[in-house]
Amino acid sequence: MGTKVVINTRYQGSFELSTNALALYAQRKGGVLRSRRNHYIEFPDGRVFAPNFDDRTDADLIAVVEELGTDAASGEFCQLEIVTLPDDVTQWFISEGDGDETVYEGWRGREFYGKTVQK
Repeated sequence: MGTKVVINTRYQGSFELSTNALALYAQRKGGVLRSRRNHYIEFPDGRVFAPNFDDRTDADLIAVVEELGTDAASGEFCQLEIVTLPDDVTQWFISEGDGDETVYEGWRGREFYGKTVQK
């Protein structure tokens, strides 16, 4: 099974998790979601972490989206989708246009995945 990647497929949206998804993500990371507005995670040892989701392959992020479903995990201006890359795709990147994200294979520059691809 290939690499899973979480993307936003909403035009004029932005990548964000719902509050429930953020709370579950915080729990999976061993912390607690604090401040529903600023969205930061506090850990028992006092560390604070503001998730920016640069790593769209984060196992906890993927687990949260799979557990809640894409609709419930998506923030207000977002529609999350999980795309699975074939095993032979090792270089890839996310391209964003007006919020809508697509995954491209890096070295060939070909589009492989987006909201029109059947999953």
